[in-house]
Amino acid sequence: MGRGFILRENKHQMTNLNFNTLKQRLISSEDFSETFDFFFQNFAEDAAFYDRGKTSINDMLPKVIKGTGKKFYGENCEISNYRMTEIEEENFIHGTCFLDGNITLVMYFTDLNLGLASISMGGARFNFVSLKATKIEEGFGVQFSKEQNATMN
Repeated sequence: MGRGFILRENKHQMTNLNFNTLKQRLISSEDFSETFDFFFQNFAEDAAFYDRGKTSINDMLPKVIKGTGKKFYGENCEISNYRMTEIEEENFIHGTCFLDGNITLVMYFTDLNLGLASISMGGARFNFVSLKATKIEEGFGVQFSKEQNATMN
């Protein structure tokens, strides 16, 4: 019984370590596909990760994502099927939505106002976009600091 508790405790500690590693990758990585690979390998395959989250009520992130969509699809870009999950103790939001009908995967740290989006451009083509929000007097500004195109196999 004590041994099982230790295993769960270590798994939780490993998850916290993974969040810190993911943050560092978002801050410094030049290869966005590697950051998404790290997320999928260390979080997406872990059922306990999903148990920690709840539906996000963050009102800033949809504005950042829509601003990103406008860059790719123009001023009339539509955001739909917005489904984000928030793990408050990690200041982390992740999930999916559609930008003009194109699936978009998002991960975002609220304490850094920094994240990453993978926008499907049809077939196996994706644009990876670094998301950065800056609080300004009348709301939030969206900065497009980095962008990469990639074809996934």
